Amino acid sequence: MSLRKIALALLVVLFVAAGQVRAAERPNILFILTDDQAPWATGVTDPLDNAITPHMDRLMRTGAQLTNCYTPTPVCSPSRTSLMTSRYGTEAGITDWIHPRKEKQLGVDPQFVMWSELLNEAGYHTGLVGKWHLGIQDRHHPTNNGFDYFMGHRAGGWRPKDPRLEKDGEYQKFEGLNTDILADHALGFLERAAEKDEPFLLCWNTRAPHRRWLPVADPDWAPYADPYNPVIPNPDYPKLDVKRVKRWTREYLASVRGVDRNIGRVMDKLEQLGVSEDTVVIFTSDHGYAMGHNGTWHKGNGHWILKDPPPATENIPRGQRPNMWDLNIRVPAAIRWPG
Repeated sequence: MSLRKIALALLVVLFVAAGQVRAAERPNILFILTDDQAPWATGVTDPLDNAITPHMDRLMRTGAQLTNCYTPTPVCSPSRTSLMTSRYGTEAGITDWIHPRKEKQLGVDPQFVMWSELLNEAGYHTGLVGKWHLGIQDRHHPTNNGFDYFMGHRAGGWRPKDPRLEKDGEYQKFEGLNTDILADHALGFLERAAEKDEPFLLCWNTRAPHRRWLPVADPDWAPYADPYNPVIPNPDYPKLDVKRVKRWTREYLASVRGVDRNIGRVMDKLEQLGVSEDTVVIFTSDHGYAMGHNGTWHKGNGHWILKDPPPATENIPRGQRPNMWDLNIRVPAAIRWPG
């Protein structure tokens, strides 16, 4: 199943189930979308046993784990376009990540209906916390695409500590680690939404584990601190920069662990508010990631991680390796609905 199909499939399942099982009620929806998370970067799915993600693992074990979930395009903006509209990025004119300085006018045209709009029209109180990356102009703003509330960043990447983020329509500086800041505001939305009479949709789009991975909180780094020596997938790959692969693997997985720790906080909040049984939790990522696999790192617009990369070609600069490998188009995914 692809991410573009998940949107339509979920809407059908949710509304049919809500009509048949809970005639007078509609389930809340918590949609957790991580950024650049590899299909191997959970404890349940990591064949090398490096990932430590107890809360992601719990979602997968207590819900339905989608073991063959793929994104149409292993790059941020076109993937997110498909996820929100169920259309290919090429249909919407989004074929690569949207550069906030070079492509200031580019974004998903409002003619493409997003499922957040449909849920909002159906009476859901809707919020988005975190990354948007579908256009920075006001006409592309989340609040013009079905969200009542937005706190986060319209563009793609930003610093992992002391970020400038948009809240209440203005960019402000926040102190602390970005991973925790976004989770704090997700918790705040849940608390406010639980007091309302309508069901809620919260899209919590994390920044992590997008690079830069560090700094992270001490508890997230502790398992990967020296002398931890991660197992890597293909240490004998010709000219592989093994030292760099191992260092970046540690940093990347520590960033994943920060997301996991905060998923635990959010899941605990659902329990505390008494809405866990009535909340569908969907967990996935915008695309996969490589870390030394096939001699590369990064995503679909990938890079060699070799001591002596191949020369440039007419179309590809030296050091780069565009690709559609399985590890980059495949994503972790799970759906949990206790009730």
